Amino acid sequence: MQQQALNSSCVSIVYGTKNKYPDRTQNFREIKEVENYKKRNIQRDNKKVNEEKMKKEWTEGEINILLDLYKNNSLSQLSKLLNRSESSIQHKALKLKLLRREKREDWTQEDTKRLKENYADNINKEIIKLIPNKTIRSIQSKADRLGLKKSYNALIKFNPNKRFNHIDNEKIRELRNEGLTALAISKKLGCSTELIKKRYKEIGIKGLAHKDYMRYKGLDLNKDLIKNLYLNEKKSIKYIAKIMNCSPDAIIRRLIEMNIKRFICKKKLDLEIINNLIELYQEGNSIYEIEKITNIHNQRVFQYLRRNNIKLRDMKNAKKIEWSKNREGKIENMRKINKERYSDPEFLKRYKEAMNRKPNKPEIMLDTLIKENNLPFNYVGDGQVWIGGFNPDFLSKNPKHIIEVYGDYWHANPNIYSDLTKGQLKQRDKDKRRLEAYSSLGYKTLIIWENELKNPQEVLDRIKRFINE
Repeated sequence: MQQQALNSSCVSIVYGTKNKYPDRTQNFREIKEVENYKKRNIQRDNKKVNEEKMKKEWTEGEINILLDLYKNNSLSQLSKLLNRSESSIQHKALKLKLLRREKREDWTQEDTKRLKENYADNINKEIIKLIPNKTIRSIQSKADRLGLKKSYNALIKFNPNKRFNHIDNEKIRELRNEGLTALAISKKLGCSTELIKKRYKEIGIKGLAHKDYMRYKGLDLNKDLIKNLYLNEKKSIKYIAKIMNCSPDAIIRRLIEMNIKRFICKKKLDLEIINNLIELYQEGNSIYEIEKITNIHNQRVFQYLRRNNIKLRDMKNAKKIEWSKNREGKIENMRKINKERYSDPEFLKRYKEAMNRKPNKPEIMLDTLIKENNLPFNYVGDGQVWIGGFNPDFLSKNPKHIIEVYGDYWHANPNIYSDLTKGQLKQRDKDKRRLEAYSSLGYKTLIIWENELKNPQEVLDRIKRFINE
C-alpha cells in the first residue's frame, strides 16, 4: 500500500495531475498512470542496457563464436549467447562481411516424389519433417506449380471449422423430399441451418417452412372457408383471423389472391347526422371542432365531406383570416392583461424564480463601472422591479432615472445595421413601447449601446451628465 501511494505521488509530481475525478474513476486513473509510469521506466532501462551492450568492445573469443554460428543460428539465439543486442551483432557481421544461411538447393526428383505422395493427406508442418531442407513457403509454392490440392482430412486437421464439407447435396435433397424443414435437416446432419440454406441455393431447391410459420403466414388456409365467412356471413378480418388461428395480414393476402374487395365494417351514418356535419362545416367550424361537438372521428368527418362534394377550406388561410379580423382588439386585450399581471407582486415572484435571469456581459461591465465610481444606480434586470409591464436594467429612485443597456444586434444599433430582420423590427417596436411606458410614469431613460462600453470614460461622463439633468 505504501509503495502504491509513493508511485501515485510520483506520477502526480511528474505529470502534474490533480484529484479531479471522484471515487472509482479517480482510483482507476491513478492505477493506469502508475502502470504507464512503470512501463516507461522499463523501456528506459532496456535502452540503457542496449546502449551499454553496443559500447562494449568485441573480444577475439566473441568474434570466433560469431564466425562459427552466424550462418545457421538466429539473431535472438546469438544475443542470448554473447549477451549483446541484435543490432550490435548485425553491425559486426556487416563489418566482417558475413552472410546468413546459404542458398537452398533446388528441388530434386526424390523431394518432388515425396511431396506428391504426402501433400494431399498431410499438413505442411508434417511434410517439413519428411523434406527437412525446405521451408513451408517453398513447399507451398512448389505444390501450386504442380497443381496439388489438400484432401478433406488434411483440411480438418488444419481448420476444424471446415468439417461440414463432407455433407453431400444428395442427402439434403432426399431429406427435403421427405418433407423435413431446414431446421430438422440441420439437427440430423449436425450442422447449422445457414449452411443448408446455402446448399439449397447451390442445388436450386426451395426450402419448406415450419408448420407454425405456415399457419401464421396463412400458407395452408382454406380459401373457400374464408370466402364464405367474409362475403356471406360478413365477418370482420380480425374475427376470421381468431377462428383460423393466424394473423390478419395472412387473411388480407388470401383475399387479394382471390380478387375480393375489402369492405368497411363500420355502421353507416343517417342522412340527418351527415346534413348536420355539413351545416356545422359551412358555418365556419373546423373538422376538429366538429369532432368535439358530434363525437365523430375527424377522419370520418373528412370522408363524408369529400363524398358529398363539399370544397374544403385551406386551414392556413382560414387561421390568418380569423386572426386578422380582430387583430388590433386582441393585441390590446393582451397588453391590458399583461399590465395587470406585472402589477401583481405574487406573479412577479413566481416569474422571477421561473426565469432565473442573470446579467449578460455588457450589463456586468456597466455594473462594475457604477460600483467603482459609487454612482446611485442598482442592477434590477433580474426581475426585481417592473415598471409599466417592463423590467429595466438599472434604476435609481431619487431622482427617477433608468439606464437601459442595449445589445448592438438584437436591439438593431442604427449606426451599424441598416437592413433589419423581422426579429430586429419586432424588438424596435417593443423598445418604443418600453420608453413610452417609462415616460408616462415620470421616469427618464438613458440608453447605452454595447459598442459604447469599449470607451468606459465616455460612458461615465454621459451618466454623470444624465444625473445632473
